[in-house]
This record gives sequence, structure tokens and C-alpha cells, in this order.
Amino acid sequence: MSVFAVTGVAVIAAMTSVLLKKQNPELSLLISLTAGVIIILFVAGLISPEIGHITALAEQTGVSGRYTEILLKCLGICFIAQMASDSCRDAGESSLGNKIETAGKVTIAIMTLPMLEQLVETVISLIKM
Repeated sequence: MSVFAVTGVAVIAAMTSVLLKKQNPELSLLISLTAGVIIILFVAGLISPEIGHITALAEQTGVSGRYTEILLKCLGICFIAQMASDSCRDAGESSLGNKIETAGKVTIAIMTLPMLEQLVETVISLIKM
């Protein structure tokens, strides 16, 4: 599926959703969510083969696989939280969307603590030299 097909799916879903919003808001929301899931699955299919490539490049540079894993997980959390937040806003629940974004940010902050700890240890060891 090319980017043109994804764009087509998105435009058709948006037009259908707008047309159905007054008569059947639940179906309108379902169409939007389904289109979002299809697009995310398409993007995940594109990213999956590249993750191995990114990991191999990181290993060649000497970066720990642990850090690469953390960064890729954080990127996934960003995408999922943004999609869920936007879906909540589409449903008229902007407050819930804001809470999802905050939860994503807190999760990312917690996940990156080992990297911050390593950075602090490195800085301290350089200062002691």
C-alpha cells in the first residue's frame, strides 16, 4: 500500500465520517477510528523492517542495544499516545485526550531514566578526571 492509498483511505474515511456525523455519530467515530488503525498498521509495516537496520547501525557505532530499544519504545509510545489523544478529541473528549498525552509523556520520562542516569555518571566521571 503506497502513501497515495493511505491518503485515499484517510480522505474517504473523513468524507464518510463528516456525512454520517449528524445522522449516526457513533458510526462516524467508528469509521474514523478504523481508518486510523489501518493507517497505523500501514506505517508499522513500513517501520518493522527498518528497526533491524536501525539496531544494526546503532551496534556499529557502539551504542548499547538497550538505549536503541528505549528510544524505539519511546517513539512507539509517542505515536500511540498521539493517535489515542486525537481520537478522544474527535469524540469530543479533549480533556481525556490531554490526560492521555500527559500519561505518554510521563511514561517516556520514566523509560528514559536509565539513559539519564548513565549520562550523569559519565559527566561525574569526566569531572573527577
